[in-house]
Amino acid sequence: MPDAAQRLAEETVDPRETAWTADFITFLKTASAQRYPTGVVRRFNQARAAGCVEAEFTVLDTLPTEHRVGIFLEPRTYQAWIRFASASSRTRRRSAPRRFSSASRRKESNCK
Repeated sequence: MPDAAQRLAEETVDPRETAWTADFITFLKTASAQRYPTGVVRRFNQARAAGCVEAEFTVLDTLPTEHRVGIFLEPRTYQAWIRFASASSRTRRRSAPRRFSSASRRKESNCK
């Protein structure tokens, strides 16, 4: 739970973060080397996109005042891309899309 004195959008860095990051990098390198001992090493997670869709992202005028920060400040609609993906798995039986990421469109999208 955030400290009561912490304000919206303020970050508190845990003193153990550097060690956790180093441990995670070691894990990723070890796991990737085990999965792909020779040849190309594929991206560790979210290795395949299940599809991209063009979308509109709308900031509603009913958004509470305390949440009106950054792109949520004013009600408006953004053009966006949503990339649906499934977590990388060793088998196809668990390949149903479970995650998505989105990006506001400015010029060109990397989904095309």
